[in-house]
Amino acid sequence: MTIMYTSLFRGSGAEPVEATEHFALAIRHVNNSLSSRSVPSDSTVMVIVSLLVHANLTLSLEQARVHLDGLQLILSLRPGGLEALHTRHPMLTQKICRADIEVALVHGTATRFGRESSIFSLEMLPFTAGGVPKLPDPLLNLCPLLQRLTICLLAVCRLCEAGVKLRPSTFQEIYISAMQQLLDFAPLRGPRLSDPDHMWQLGLLCFVTTGLYSSGMPLQSIYGGLLVKLLRGALEATEHARVGNEMSILRLWLLVMYGVRALTEDERSWIATHIIRLAENLELNSWEEARRALRDYPWIGMIHDGLGRELWETVSPAG
Repeated sequence: MTIMYTSLFRGSGAEPVEATEHFALAIRHVNNSLSSRSVPSDSTVMVIVSLLVHANLTLSLEQARVHLDGLQLILSLRPGGLEALHTRHPMLTQKICRADIEVALVHGTATRFGRESSIFSLEMLPFTAGGVPKLPDPLLNLCPLLQRLTICLLAVCRLCEAGVKLRPSTFQEIYISAMQQLLDFAPLRGPRLSDPDHMWQLGLLCFVTTGLYSSGMPLQSIYGGLLVKLLRGALEATEHARVGNEMSILRLWLLVMYGVRALTEDERSWIATHIIRLAENLELNSWEEARRALRDYPWIGMIHDGLGRELWETVSPAG
């Protein structure tokens, strides 16, 4: 996988020969393992996860489905399935769930391994003295599931801003759980939700995936392409609606979540026009003022501050 990722980040279009050889060996290992009568081992699970990630990275839909079917079958043959594996090998479970989520993001489907309830429930988060975060007024009309997930993510943001150190694995578990619930609630290529649920679901997915893939534009392009397209469509569909300041601030947050993922010249031009217009309406003259306006919405400083400022300075040279 290291060879594949290196090729991606260098912008090489062809798959390296060495990577192809490794994956051929991996497939042979899986076939040999499955031909025996023993319960599939952890190493076999790990190999199939690698094959699944490879299919995602190369946008091979049918291969991804085949590997996901195989992974689901193998886990069903093991005592306790995914839950038992999570108890023994939480990192491997994270890799499985991440790969499953990536299939759902790329192809617009529900996840295979999503759980009905979050691994880290709202009650398990160590809230700061301020108690349970309050939702901004425009979000009070969200459906119960989206309200609950938003409060959970706001709590995570508050902990980060307070300097509470969360382990990377804890971040991963929270993000994975949020992504599973968001994608299973309304798959990206499924029936559209009504607003405000539709637009907010897309915005939250952008918020979380920015955290997961903040270090790699190639990965953002692969795993966020469909999501960003849908969010832009939702924003365009509502751009002429007459709204007050509170709804304008919500729209600014959604535009920023879209903008930090904008990769093409067309995307950057479109986002610049809309952010400039909205900033003028809200009388925001600097990034600091814009950041204060967004303070009640999900935001993790170490991830979004730099991206947000860079976006603002790109669309508004005066800063």
